[in-house]
Amino acid sequence: MKDYGTAVWLTVITFTTVGYGDFYPHTLLGQITCIVIAIWGTFVTSLLIMVVTNLFAFNAQEQKAVYFIKQSRSASQSIMLSLKFFQAKRAYYEQRLKNDSNFDKKSTFLKMIKKEHEKVRSTH
Repeated sequence: MKDYGTAVWLTVITFTTVGYGDFYPHTLLGQITCIVIAIWGTFVTSLLIMVVTNLFAFNAQEQKAVYFIKQSRSASQSIMLSLKFFQAKRAYYEQRLKNDSNFDKKSTFLKMIKKEHEKVRSTH
């Protein structure tokens, strides 16, 4: 190598397995050294990735908490959709009862709506 800075540059580029190719070893000892540095760099990089991954990984209790949060969100979404369906169905039947006197009055749902309407009328 021409100077110390070039040697450090080559070491860093080889260690990180980037390998720009702007500098390379000319001797057998230099080439063997670069091979060892590249293998060591791969090992250290994989260790670094493993450590960072473990920092952000959930432990068992956190995984359980995330699972329960997902379950509760799913349950609340199901309840919300059911409520919206019920409200839409009720509005539809109320409209049909109001406009069509021959509409099917055997339905339990319709009887419940009719009772509630009668309660509201009697209180006013």
